[in-house]
Amino acid sequence: MDIRSILGTLGTVIGLVRAVPQLVRLLRAQEAYGVSVDTAATSSIVSLGWTVYGVLTNQPYVVFATGSSGVIFAICTFLALRYGVRSGNSKLPQFGLAFCSWQVSSQGKTGLGWFCQ
Repeated sequence: MDIRSILGTLGTVIGLVRAVPQLVRLLRAQEAYGVSVDTAATSSIVSLGWTVYGVLTNQPYVVFATGSSGVIFAICTFLALRYGVRSGNSKLPQFGLAFCSWQVSSQGKTGLGWFCQ
C-alpha cells in the first residue's frame, strides 16, 4: 500500500466517522438543537461533488466513501429541517451546488478535479 492509498483510506474513515454521531443523535432525540443545517448541507454537497468526480474518473472507492458520507449528511440536513431548525441566511450550500453543477457541465472531470491538479 502506497502513501496515497493510506491517506485516502484514512480520509475515508474520518469522513464517515465524523458524520455518524450527528445522525445517531438526530434519530434518537428527534430534536435538532445545535445542528447547523448550512454545515450539513454544505458537507452533503461537497461529498456529492467528490462522488461525481469518482464516477467520472472510474474510482469506485471514492464513489463509495464520499457517496456514503454525502447520504449521511443529506439525511442529517433533512432531519434537522424536519425537527425545526431553520436554515441560516447563508448562501454557501446553494452556491456550492451551483458551482459543482457548472464545473461538471462545462468541464467534466477536469472541472471537478482542478483543485487536485
